[in-house]
Amino acid sequence: MLEVKTKRTGDVNETSMVVGFRASEAGTYETPALDIRVLEFTEENTQALAALPPDLAARVLSGEPVTVKVKTSGAYLLAAILVLSALLGAGLVLVLRRRRRSRRNPGKAEPSFEEESRALLHEARRHRLDGDFYAFYLTLRRACDLAAHASGQPDDRLCALLDQRIKDTGYRGQRPSEDDLEGDFKDVEHCLAQSVRRP
Repeated sequence: MLEVKTKRTGDVNETSMVVGFRASEAGTYETPALDIRVLEFTEENTQALAALPPDLAARVLSGEPVTVKVKTSGAYLLAAILVLSALLGAGLVLVLRRRRRSRRNPGKAEPSFEEESRALLHEARRHRLDGDFYAFYLTLRRACDLAAHASGQPDDRLCALLDQRIKDTGYRGQRPSEDDLEGDFKDVEHCLAQSVRRP
């Protein structure tokens, strides 16, 4: 008999596995040693367990053999169940806590203001080279919002200008001049630089 129970306490998922054996008659029995492989679940690793190769990296939880005396036939080997479930439950809780910590601190920090600024300016340049002026101005507007969020002081004039350019290029099909494109890009670049310098 195998029974799996899961319980969530705060941010910790606890999984308990209960392994039981039924005795056919009274006597002394020894449960077999158990090795249970705990696999890391990922979105890419969703195939059936039977299809997983035996050498796949996994944590192994081991249960030692347990000797149990059964006085009446047909009784469950309760001692084996308790010992094995305690061992496996404790092991799984440790594995899940470590996995939870590693997910909380995956080593990949949120991008900094400077990184986001560079990425948006790069994206805007790419849209300009592709001739997608609507996307160019949408990206500059996002960069303007980023600057406003960082400094706490939005540049209302620049935001209004970019909103007008978005309407002109997206809804009216107008093509801005090279001077407008370059000037608007420089204004946003300057706005981002100013927001870094502000306390």
